[in-house]
Amino acid sequence: MPYACNDLKDSSCSALEATLATCVKANFDGAIFSQDGLAGIGIIIWNEQGLVMAALSQQIPLPTSVEMVEVLVVRWALFLLRNSVLTG
Repeated sequence: MPYACNDLKDSSCSALEATLATCVKANFDGAIFSQDGLAGIGIIIWNEQGLVMAALSQQIPLPTSVEMVEVLVVRWALFLLRNSVLTG
């Protein structure tokens, strides 16, 4: 699983930290770099005030299809939500 942290100013933080929110919004997307044999995923989670609560970007080995990239990015988004935003 990826390293995730909601403190974007401190890249060395080691704990998954977040505050509970009434409502959150997750934006996520995937990209394919076929020449490099890689895909990339990006996720950002906002609270009800529009403040960033957590973010993640990661390179992964190229999956077998575009659809699989989308499936994986949704899976990582749910992981990030569960482990860094919905836990207090």
